Amino acid sequence: MASGTRTFTSAFGSLELARRPDVPDGSLLAWDAADELLLAAFDTARETLRAQRPRVLVVSDTFGALTSSLVASGLADVTMWSDSQVSFAAMRSNLERNGHRVESVECVASTTEVAGAFDVVLWRLPHDRSYLRYQIDRLAPAMRGAIVIAGGMDKYLAPAIRDDLALLGDASMRRGQKKAHLFDVRVETADPEASVLRHTFGADIGLDLVGAPNVFGGDGLDLGARVLLEAIAVSTPDGVERVADLGCGTGVLGIALGRRLRDADVTFFDESFLSIESARQNARTNEVVRTTFIAADGFSGYTDEPFDLIVCNPPFHQRGAMSDAVAFQLMRQAHHHLVTGGELWVVGNRHLGYHLKMQRLFGNCRQLAAHPKFVVVAGVRKAERLRTPVRFSS
Repeated sequence: MASGTRTFTSAFGSLELARRPDVPDGSLLAWDAADELLLAAFDTARETLRAQRPRVLVVSDTFGALTSSLVASGLADVTMWSDSQVSFAAMRSNLERNGHRVESVECVASTTEVAGAFDVVLWRLPHDRSYLRYQIDRLAPAMRGAIVIAGGMDKYLAPAIRDDLALLGDASMRRGQKKAHLFDVRVETADPEASVLRHTFGADIGLDLVGAPNVFGGDGLDLGARVLLEAIAVSTPDGVERVADLGCGTGVLGIALGRRLRDADVTFFDESFLSIESARQNARTNEVVRTTFIAADGFSGYTDEPFDLIVCNPPFHQRGAMSDAVAFQLMRQAHHHLVTGGELWVVGNRHLGYHLKMQRLFGNCRQLAAHPKFVVVAGVRKAERLRTPVRFSS
């Protein structure tokens, strides 16, 4: 068994699944009780379907447990809809790990229309109410006429979840199991009145920003970003020609740099398709024009020129689980994509100890800005490459 994989067993067989990034000790699973319930519910529902191979829409499959199980069974044609490039990558890795064809899954980004009708919809419900309403608004036409089974872990279900699902039609809750619940949703309208909340902010830092659902910092500037913006205002070096905003969210860091460095090219990276769209719109509004936008799992798949400066406000959790694996993966990738003498600036909570990891990775580390809760640290890329992989402890 590969490092970090665990065996997931459902009515559709057993698969070796792993999260992305991989957690070597296997302490965090690539599935939960909601995935188990959704697959069991589909197994029951398909007995009532006329289609031999029903067309199934899987919404927000976290690490591909639902999609991989259905594809491996060969019992359905599967379309996976997600806002996460990481979720798509995890699903592909898990299918390949188990010897199944990745090409058999149609992947649809959250900013793209879903084509055709479906027999069944398996829907992982989000915690964020604005993002739930975005999903309702976006997916209602595709859900019309389908058996819609929605669910999630109790601790992540919004208190008003039934009110929002009622925008589609009747929503009834099933009996829960293992701290998870499912809902049967009868979609009665393809045009629900689901108002999606969008926040406007940034005037206090001289920017005109609009957030979007499921975007980090989409409801306003977080404190970590403010501390990093202070460093940008006083410490941005001269001669910077290529900048990357890694995990860009609304794009505020890259936009601030783009306005200071008018001749620099700024590339925005994020695993969220809605984040990339938000950053694109905000860059246009704030007249930052030398821009590129890439939806990716960090720098995965990026082969273009390296950068003089990379800024990053990394997440300290992933899919509800506290984990620094994502932040450390981004640091390692950033090191690889810097020019010699290029710098990575990272902001994080003091207790996370990013300066220790940066010191081990770069061999040098300095503090750029500080706050009682947050600190900004910088590392400079040396001429030599790392000879051996760096292993970070949790």
